[in-house]
Amino acid sequence: MNVTSFTYDERKKIEKLYNANTPVPRIAEALGCNVVKVHRELKRGFTHALDKNERKGYSAKIGQETYDRNVRNRPTAFGA
Repeated sequence: MNVTSFTYDERKKIEKLYNANTPVPRIAEALGCNVVKVHRELKRGFTHALDKNERKGYSAKIGQETYDRNVRNRPTAFGA
């Protein structure tokens, strides 16, 4: 199974669509991925505030920073 992460540009697209009040299934469709993946990304980039639509805020920058931090903190494979 090949799992890919969102690029920063894709995160910016998520941020733009989410702030335009686009439903998550439509965001997933626009990116060609699963709805669950978008929900996880929204959780990763949560700003700890509500946006103008009274939903949890999302920031592509925070999402990217969280992703980068998580990658750095991943344990390495045994014997690697």
